[in-house]
This record gives sequence, structure tokens and C-alpha cells, in this order.
Amino acid sequence: MRKLLLLLLAMYVPYLCALPSAPNQANLEARVALLEEKLSHITALRRSLHQDGNGTEEEPAYVDQQTFEDTVSTLRLETDHVWILSAGLFCFFLQAGFGLLEAGALRAKNAKNIMLKNLMDACVGGVVYYLFGYAFAYGSPGDGTGNAFSGGESSGYFMLVDVAGEEYYIFFFQYVFAATIATIVSGAVAERIQFKAYMIYSAVLTGIVYPICSHWIWSSDGFLNKWGVIDYAGGGAVHALSGVAAFMGALALGPRIGKFVDGKPVDLAAHNVSMMALGVFILWLGFIPFNAGSGVGITGFLTTQTARIAVMTTLGGCSGGCVALLYGWLPWQMGHFSIEYAMNGILAGMVSVCSCCAVVKIWAVFWFIAPVAVVVYYGLLK
Repeated sequence: MRKLLLLLLAMYVPYLCALPSAPNQANLEARVALLEEKLSHITALRRSLHQDGNGTEEEPAYVDQQTFEDTVSTLRLETDHVWILSAGLFCFFLQAGFGLLEAGALRAKNAKNIMLKNLMDACVGGVVYYLFGYAFAYGSPGDGTGNAFSGGESSGYFMLVDVAGEEYYIFFFQYVFAATIATIVSGAVAERIQFKAYMIYSAVLTGIVYPICSHWIWSSDGFLNKWGVIDYAGGGAVHALSGVAAFMGALALGPRIGKFVDGKPVDLAAHNVSMMALGVFILWLGFIPFNAGSGVGITGFLTTQTARIAVMTTLGGCSGGCVALLYGWLPWQMGHFSIEYAMNGILAGMVSVCSCCAVVKIWAVFWFIAPVAVVVYYGLLK
């Protein structure tokens, strides 16, 4: 009531100050009566707003500071969960992008086989990551006192038998990362690996190799994490690891049939470039939350961080695609504009920012990091 009176006083002070220096007594009484009438109307309105269904006036509820802080903390946690689950769903769609890209790049007779491998990457990856992969990655104290090489110290992480309810969203997001790493390698060994052998490799890579490597960098107990190594979105734990695995697989299997004629390499034409382009668009869509969601939150300072990384990833793809298109146009390369060059450039530009996206400027990615990644990729390719 005191606040209400002060509000009314503040509203009418200018009016009262404008009165003549010697006001008429009747005018003052009339104005006081008018103020009292307005006050009675406001009081009646206040009572009607605070009455329950039985007509009994309720006292206004006040929230103490601790309750307010707890409510805000809960809202932040729920917002983070919703964002990471949404980002994980988009990242899971990367499987479709890789499948379309790889199937379109192969000969038509092998398209069904590569799509089956991509499909089973998601299935087998989910099984082994649930059984023991997540435990090897994060099943340790997480306070710097655990095993620096691998998790698995906390038995409750195996099959998620005893993990905190707040941790399920982390498992989901890390699972789609694990499934992605196997799919990246499938293109490097396409058309020349038996299905059974590929399933064994996929299970080992997703359930053992990747979890241990991710423990090194993303667990507070990992030795790379203790050294201060930054790998914000998996440039090392996902892309470098899958690149090494792809190289070793291709080295062991050798070239595709028909790749070399009389000792000279020949280009094997893709059977559906439109399918490849659609796959790249899907990968581009998934890459943005892949990088931006790696902060595992979106509230507080991560609000700006997430938006900045989304912009950086998008522009990295734009820069890489343009540079690759121009690079392929050079006379000593293709000599004409090539969609294949542009697609690889887009992917190279986005992959190049994964590790550093939290600590570099957007202009550095656009003008230097993405273009250099494209030049390095095509330089090594030749």
C-alpha cells in the first residue's frame, strides 16, 4: 500500500506543484476528494486481483532470493538440455548426409552396400557405446584424479546402470559423435572391404578407440586436457582420428578396382553428382550444431559463443567452397569450374574450424584458416 501511495504521489506531484501560490480552499478540498476517490478505486481493484474463488483476500506472494536463484538455475539447465538434444538430433542427421555423399560418389552397383554400412554404423555404434564406450570415455571421477589414459573406473557408466539423470543428454550428444566417426571412414574403404570386416572395425572404432581418445581431451582426467590442449568440437578427437583410421584402412586394402590402368591413376566417375550435392547440404546443416553445440550449453556466456561459432562454421564452409571452386578453375588443375571441387572445399572449410572455433576470430577463419585447409587438402591429393 505504501508503494501505491508513493506512486500516486509521484504521478500528481507535477500537477500539485503547478497550483497557484495561494490556492482556494474549496479547490484544494475538491482535489483531495478526487484523489481519495481514485485511491478507493485502486484499492478495490487490488483486492479483486488478490481474491481467491471463495472471495477471501489473499496476501501477495513474495519470492525469497534463494528460491529465485534456484528457479533461474533450473531454467538454465532445462534450456541447455533442450538445446543440446536438438543439436544432437541435427548431428544424427549427418549419417544421412554421409550416406548420400558416399553413395553418389561410388559406382551405382555399390550404392546399396555403402548405405547399409552407414545405416549399421548408427546401429552398431549405439550398441557398443551404450555397453562400454561411454564408460571408457567418461566413467572416471572427472576431477583430475582419475586415470589419464581411459575411463572405466566408475562401473555405473557401463550400460548407463547408475548415471545421474542430468547426464543422459550428454550421452546422446556424445553417441552421435561416436557414430559419425565410423561413417567418415566408410567412404575411404568403400567398394573394397567385406561387410563383416567393416562391422568389426566399426564396433572397435566406436566402442573402444574413439571413447579412449575422447577421454584424453574432453575428460578432466585426460592427459591432453591436463596439458591444456583445446579441441572444442572434435577436430582432433573426431576428424583427425577418423582421418588416420581412413588412411590406415585404405593403405591396408589398396586402391579400388579400375583406379589404376597401366600403372597410371584414372578418375572413377561418380554415378550421381546430384545425390552428392544433397549430401553436402545435409552435412552443412549438421556441421553447424556439431560445432556450435560442443560447448554443451547455450546459457550465460555460451549464448554469444554458440551464435558466433554457428556464424564461423557457416562462413568457413562458404570460404572453403569459393576457394576450392577457383582452385579447380586454374589451368594446371581442372581448368574449369567443378562441383566436386566446391563440395570438398565446403567440407574442408568447416572441418578446419572444429578444434579452434572457440578461440579464433571469424575473419581469421574466413580469410586464412578455411582457404589454407582447402589448399592443403588438394595439395596432398595430387
